[in-house]
Amino acid sequence: MIETLAAERTASRRIAAGVVAVLMLAAALLAGLVLIDRGHHRHVAEETIDHLSRDLQRDLVERLRGADEVLQAASAAHRRLGVGPLGRSDAFDAELHDLQDHLPPGTDLRAANRAGLVVHGPRADPARPFDVSQRQFFIEASANPERVISVPLKSRISQRWVLPMALGLRDATGRPAGVVYVNLPFDDIGALFAAQPVGRRGVVTLFNSERQVLLRHPPHPSMQDERPLRLSSPETLAALQHKVASARFTTHSSVDQVQRIAMLRELAPYPLYVLVALATDDVYASWYAQVALALGFWCVLAAAGVALLVHLSRAQRWRAAMWTGLDTARREADRASAAKSRFLARMGHELRTPLNGVLGFAQMGQRDAARPAEARRNFARILDAGRLLQGLLSDVLDLARLDAGQLELHPEPVRVRSAVRHAVELMATPARDKGLDLRLTVDARVPEQVLVDPLRVGQVLLHLLSNAVKFTNTGHVGLSVDVVDNHLLLIVADSGPGIAAPDVERLFQPFEQGDPAIARRLGGSGLGLTIARRLVHCMDGTLSVSSRTGAGSVFTVRLPLVVPPDDASAAEVPATVAAAVQGPTPRSRLDGLRVLVAEDNAINQIVIQGLLELEGASAEVVPDGQQAVARVAAQDGTPYHVALLDLMMPGIDGYETARRIRAVDPGLPMIGQTAHAMQEDRAHCIEAGMVDRVTKPIDTEELVRSVLRHARRD
Repeated sequence: MIETLAAERTASRRIAAGVVAVLMLAAALLAGLVLIDRGHHRHVAEETIDHLSRDLQRDLVERLRGADEVLQAASAAHRRLGVGPLGRSDAFDAELHDLQDHLPPGTDLRAANRAGLVVHGPRADPARPFDVSQRQFFIEASANPERVISVPLKSRISQRWVLPMALGLRDATGRPAGVVYVNLPFDDIGALFAAQPVGRRGVVTLFNSERQVLLRHPPHPSMQDERPLRLSSPETLAALQHKVASARFTTHSSVDQVQRIAMLRELAPYPLYVLVALATDDVYASWYAQVALALGFWCVLAAAGVALLVHLSRAQRWRAAMWTGLDTARREADRASAAKSRFLARMGHELRTPLNGVLGFAQMGQRDAARPAEARRNFARILDAGRLLQGLLSDVLDLARLDAGQLELHPEPVRVRSAVRHAVELMATPARDKGLDLRLTVDARVPEQVLVDPLRVGQVLLHLLSNAVKFTNTGHVGLSVDVVDNHLLLIVADSGPGIAAPDVERLFQPFEQGDPAIARRLGGSGLGLTIARRLVHCMDGTLSVSSRTGAGSVFTVRLPLVVPPDDASAAEVPATVAAAVQGPTPRSRLDGLRVLVAEDNAINQIVIQGLLELEGASAEVVPDGQQAVARVAAQDGTPYHVALLDLMMPGIDGYETARRIRAVDPGLPMIGQTAHAMQEDRAHCIEAGMVDRVTKPIDTEELVRSVLRHARRD
């Protein structure tokens, strides 16, 4: 009775851990959805500032080009009329009045002589000329033969803020003879800026290549006559330093310290830039409310989980009080264990069958180039979620088989270097995405081949490497292979946060993880290390860990070293691993192949036919084995290149179908397809005359690889 009660307490703890795992998974899913929505808000904001900045760029360049053309015409008239550097010409004055009509209302065109006295142009009084010799635009235009766009100033005539655009005048000898300039009023440009929908704290800024702010909406109180503000954020400096025509970045404003998402565009050919920026607080305002809603939902879910745990605790105490007999309890436990094993085996098959439909349709949708990009991204999200569920299902089934002692090992010669290299390559992409240095070291003493179960060793390595990459934010993750005392050592080391001593042993318990805060942030079922240690024990090895908080972790797998005979042939990398390493490949890889598919499930028929036809194959689908045999027997001049046979069909199953087809057409390669993922199922397929087996849910890359490897050639 004591042992039984202890087992019940352990089961309750596991259920509690399962509830915690579900809550953590829910938190991860909610966090994922919230992050996706945050990305959507940012995408909308980026599109908004992209369109606004492009429209402003076009409008401002047109305004500047119009003023520039007027200045060029005025300069040409000055040269043609031969106006002296200190004199005044009525003819030139008339030319300026005519050119004034080509400018928008409120824009002033004037000319100053070499002394800086404004004697030409509308609203200029030759008898009482005003002096602009100390204005920055006059100084810059006199010294520069090119057109100048100077800093803002407050006009002494109109008392309005204007942006001067000036061009130096030259006499017949090429010496400075004055400056002609246009005062672009801030009112028009400011109204244009104010009309932009940039939100409560957004800004629109016009500045020059010296980072001097020429115009800003909303205006800043510190703006002074010919003393502009200067932008100094690192992102703006980097954009100007690299002389980019446009740039998008997130920055803290050097003017008001507000964080914004900004789009910068150059007003070529003029040395000016327009910047449109939306405050991140405005962009994510509605997103913050969604975050609060998600947190509230998770809290309700957590409260339900706590209520469930309280109920389970009370039920356990009641069962302990009502327990009546050790023998009866043991028999009931044995029957329950057997039923659980049968249930899990059956449910594993039944869950993989509909999951095959989900993942199959998701793969077809993702790979269909005719669909919109957003639709393909949604299919990719479904595919990622389905594969996560598939991995969790495999972990649960593996754990159940290990608990029941039903997991069988199949040792065979394996090329060590190839196997560990493939395991590391599988983690290359997630490691690269996090900026981690992924290392592989194989000692020279390691033999070329060892006798192990390649599937289970690969499974252990992937659990250890994926955990190391997941929990390491900076630094490195490494796999080292060595031989010590006639044992093969597989050592996975990382520079992650490390594990506190009290948490080390808990890591190997089902649904347990290390630091709860890190576990909640990164998620996971807590089954990987449990399965890894039990698999290692099944192979007569050990799995140990050495770690200190803040100093990284080292997981060491120690397996008996068994070297096969020299003439033994080494196993290849499993097809699923090789396909994952190869990554995406072009479509139409099965062009010209004629494939016979025997599958009784209607959804699976659609999936397998769709996947094959997306790759260019011609697929003929029949619902049972009898019809498959009949089709093969009735082949005409275009025989099938390969046959795919479901192993569990009504009438005659896939094994018997394979035997009958082998008698009709001995040269036709046959590949089994099944939702059972046990290694012995593949052996049964080979015994029945098949050449390979693919598991459901069917992975496109595994399917294509198997067909290409075994298909009959014309």
